[in-house]
Amino acid sequence: MEIRITGFDNTRSLGSLSFTFYDAAGNAIAPGAIRADATKDFAGYFAGSGLGGIFLLRATFPVNGNTSGVASCEATLTNSAGTAKTQRSFF
Repeated sequence: MEIRITGFDNTRSLGSLSFTFYDAAGNAIAPGAIRADATKDFAGYFAGSGLGGIFLLRATFPVNGNTSGVASCEATLTNSAGTAKTQRSFF
């Protein structure tokens, strides 16, 4: 599965990411929140970008088994100014 997030980070310090997938009943799918530290990746991107704080994040998650059990996803992104949580996106 691929998750795409378009955003703007005026601090240019985005780093901590968390993704939680849910089934059709709204229950979090094991293992729960999948966390990643993308600080180094975003620092490199922002250093070479002339677009200010605009970014497009593409995160790919391999799925074992039937993907029809995955109904939605929420993402949490953290930078030096705080944390932002996306609305739940349904597939």
